[in-house]
Amino acid sequence: MSKTRSYFHIVFSTKFRIKCIAHDRKERLYQYITGTVKNKKSEMIQINGVEDHIHMLINLHPTVALADLVKAVKQSSSKRLQETHYLPLFDGWTSEYFACSVSPSHVDAVKEYICSQEEHHSHKDFVSEVTDFVHKMGMEVYQDEI
Repeated sequence: MSKTRSYFHIVFSTKFRIKCIAHDRKERLYQYITGTVKNKKSEMIQINGVEDHIHMLINLHPTVALADLVKAVKQSSSKRLQETHYLPLFDGWTSEYFACSVSPSHVDAVKEYICSQEEHHSHKDFVSEVTDFVHKMGMEVYQDEI
C-alpha cells in the first residue's frame, strides 16, 4: 500500500474574469466542486474565492493527474452551473489555471491564505495576484489544452 501526500494550491478564474460568483451562492458551488474532487479520489483541504476566481488546496491521489483533476472540476461545475443557471452571469471558466505543490509544513499557511480571500482582494486584483505567484515561484507559463 502506497502512502503519499501531494498537496497542491490551485487557482482558476471565470471566463473573462466576470464577477459572477455571488457571496451568498459560493458555499453550494464549493460543495459541488468538493464532491468532484472526492470523486477523483482526492481530498479537498480548503476552498474559497471571490467573485471572479477560486482557490483550492487539495491532496491529490497518487493515481490522478493534476491536469485531469482540474479539467474534471471545471467541466463538471461549468456544466452544472450552466444547466441550473445558479449563477446567472456565469459563462464558464478560463482554460488556464495556476497550480503549485505545497510542502506539508506550509499547508496551514496556505489554508489561512485561502480563507482570507475577501480581505486579500480588497486591495489586490486577480491578475496581480497570479503574476506575483508566478514570479515568486520562478514558474514557467505553459499553453493549456484543457
